Formats: sequence, C-alpha cells, structure tokens
Amino acid sequence: MVDSEPNPRATPDAGGDLEALLVMHAPWLQRLIERRAGWLLRVDGLDDLVQDVRLRALRAESTFEHLGEGQFKTWLGQVAQNHIVDRQRYWSAARRNAGPMLRLSGVGPPSSLSGTPGLDLTAAGPGPRTWAEARDQHAFATRAIGALLPRDQEILLAVREGATDDELAARLAVEVRAATRARQRALERFRRAYELLVRASPR
Repeated sequence: MVDSEPNPRATPDAGGDLEALLVMHAPWLQRLIERRAGWLLRVDGLDDLVQDVRLRALRAESTFEHLGEGQFKTWLGQVAQNHIVDRQRYWSAARRNAGPMLRLSGVGPPSSLSGTPGLDLTAAGPGPRTWAEARDQHAFATRAIGALLPRDQEILLAVREGATDDELAARLAVEVRAATRARQRALERFRRAYELLVRASPR
C-alpha cells in the first residue's frame, strides 16, 4: 500500500454517514477508477474494483469524520489509489512468480483442463475473455505455489531464476542427480496442485 488510509478527523458532522456518502458518490468513484486503474481494469474489472474500494473505505470508517464534499472526495480518492497500487503490485508479483512456473511445468490455461481448447495468452491485443483467462491462470498458479512445501518453493524459485541443475545441487547441498530429481518432483507437485485447484473451482 502506498500510504496508510487517510484520516480526516474534525468535529462530527450529522451529514457524514459514510455508507450513504459512498452510495451518493458511486458514479464519481467509478469514473475516478476508470481514469486511474489503467491495465488493471483488464484483469480485475471495473465493477470489482469499485466494490473493493467501497469495502476498503467502510473498513476505515472508524477513522472517518466528514469534513465536507471536497475533503470526502480527497479521502476517497486516496483510498482508491491505495487499493489500485496494491492490486497492481499483486498482479505484477503473480506474473513474475507464476508465469515461469506455468511454462516450465507445461500446464495449460484453466479452460484447457476442462476439455475446452486453451487460449493463446501471448496473442496481440487480448480481448476481455483472454485477460480473464490470464487472470485465472495466474491466480491458480500463485495458490498452487503457496500450497507447496518450503523446499519445493525454494526449488521452484531457483528454477524461475534460471538455475542449472549444478547450481541447484550446490544450493540444496546434494548431488546433481538428486537435484535433477528434486526439480522434476517439485514441478510435478506444482502441476498437480494447479490442476486440482482448477478442477475444484466453481464453473
């Protein structure tokens, strides 16, 4: 998060009901997010971002006291900006960590695991459906990595960084043949965890 949530304190205002203010300013908030979110709109979607910012604002209600129209918009704009930056960082990290694992383990996009032809996620000018598929793929991969044992996570990190089997052996303090087997097992466990998560998800 960029900063802690803003804390506009002043004399209590009878017209400062936060939930009512959020409803009243919903169109303004939507336009603000459309202007600021950029590529994030392709993976999270405008409606989800608006709802998440509203929930984030409500969680900060204990620190909120209404200071007037202008001050409220400044406060809500900062809450929205904090959320946008958090989500951009999340997806940037997901792409860095999950993408190489998906390529190295050979798993396809979620649709390919349910019998539907997979989408080309590298195609130029992806449409909404392609971006939705990419979002799901990276989310499942991130969860799959998190479900592995710490040793397997360490191996996958080394693989993602391009470590050879000789380098992996030195890192794990084992023979090269053992490092090769450990790499293969870690990638297979990742692949199985990914496929289980995809198949268990509601369709």
